[in-house]
Amino acid sequence: MRKRSFSDCVLLFDGAMLHGGLGWREYIKRTGEHIWTVWYDPLDSDDAYLYERSEYDISSLITYVLERDLWLEYDSLGEFPCISLTEQEQEYFEYKHPGGTIGPHMNSLLRHLLKHGNEGELLMVKIAAEITGIAANEVVDSDLINLKILSVSRKAIWKGVYKKAFEISSYFGKGQIYPPGGNGIAPLFLYSGSNPYYYNYQPNYVKLSERAKKELKEVQRKNVKYSLIFHIPHASQDIPNTYMDQFLLRYEELYDEHLRLVDRYADELFDPSGYHSVISPVSRFLCDVERFSNDDEEPMARVGMGAVYLNTTDGKPLRRDLTKKERDHLIEEYHRKNERSVELYQGEAILSNGFALIIDCHTFPSLPLPCDENQAIPRPDICIGTDEDQTSPQVVELVTNYFTELGYSVSMNTPYAGTYIPRKYLLRKKKTDVARESAAKVESIMIEVNRALYMDEQTGEKLPQFDELQNRLRALWPLLEQYIITRGRFEG
Repeated sequence: MRKRSFSDCVLLFDGAMLHGGLGWREYIKRTGEHIWTVWYDPLDSDDAYLYERSEYDISSLITYVLERDLWLEYDSLGEFPCISLTEQEQEYFEYKHPGGTIGPHMNSLLRHLLKHGNEGELLMVKIAAEITGIAANEVVDSDLINLKILSVSRKAIWKGVYKKAFEISSYFGKGQIYPPGGNGIAPLFLYSGSNPYYYNYQPNYVKLSERAKKELKEVQRKNVKYSLIFHIPHASQDIPNTYMDQFLLRYEELYDEHLRLVDRYADELFDPSGYHSVISPVSRFLCDVERFSNDDEEPMARVGMGAVYLNTTDGKPLRRDLTKKERDHLIEEYHRKNERSVELYQGEAILSNGFALIIDCHTFPSLPLPCDENQAIPRPDICIGTDEDQTSPQVVELVTNYFTELGYSVSMNTPYAGTYIPRKYLLRKKKTDVARESAAKVESIMIEVNRALYMDEQTGEKLPQFDELQNRLRALWPLLEQYIITRGRFEG
């Protein structure tokens, strides 16, 4: 088999001159939008497969070229730059290169990029060759360094304090930018070590092109869904075996209580896939993560159904007396953990989009339970729960209209009232203006679905119309995303 011909490539370095014709040659060819292939071809072999082939992006290609020239100790092989220099570049070059030459690999790469590169790639190589540099306060066009906006992130300003940021990639490696100002200029922070070769002169500021601004806006729009946080506290029927000794009911009696009170299938019905969600892993009979942990604050504690239930739905004893240690353990293990999870998602949503909306997801029996304060019948198909301070009229109108237009009967705060907001973001608990400003960035709305719409309440089996209702709920979430866009804060 004949040895590969490199007639379609550009000679990067001719090593034959070093060893009387028995050295090697290196060839280069652009093989992708941002990819180059380099071949190392030994001249002392006719073996068709005896050559090395490697692929590089512009950054790793520069590293390869610099390392090869260093290995050659190119002082005796140095070449005058093959490109014309501006007066400023000439002055800078002479300062950096008293001998007036650069390595042969570097010069060949410059020559290659003059024909097969773009302005940004050529700038990268000129910086690496110390022909030019970027001043600390110089603003570089985002297209020049091939800056791409990847995702919404956050960046530490100082210990414990974060600011919204965007993950980026560029010719100089990966990093982050802050949201741009009105002039389109954004601070740029490149990750240390993200580029194999560390440039002494890296851009600190970029001016976003129209393309980059569109990318930023699109990334932010895609991130909007993470401001929609689903809280599903009552879907689980699980009570770990380690806690079963606390309960006084037989298995059959506990099953019946679950059938009456647990929001069976709520995690499937509301289907929060693709969104941030916090779903309690245990039965509300073990720990009700949505009730106030302090019984003095929780209205349902008066009937033995606070955060840690003592009674059944009809007022009978549910569990033995717990020690303070046992109760505190349940609160910490399930209630606090649930609350912290919601708070974490809220904090991320506020940082990214300036706003968070909690969807508090529940289902309810078609007939009142003995423990229910509201005994009125008939009950509506949908119950909307609100907070006086943190549920806007706009989101109430959106959700109410959505269900009524589908033919469902809808009531407000009846038979159940209120909606879930963690204490950290509960506006009425805040004393200072700063704390109130932060809490005001969180809204919440409760959506309660009548179980008769999707399940047989006697057997707990799904009805045939379950899927239709599920799809109708799914179709509501993009409408709430649009609400978040109008309610939140979006740069770009």
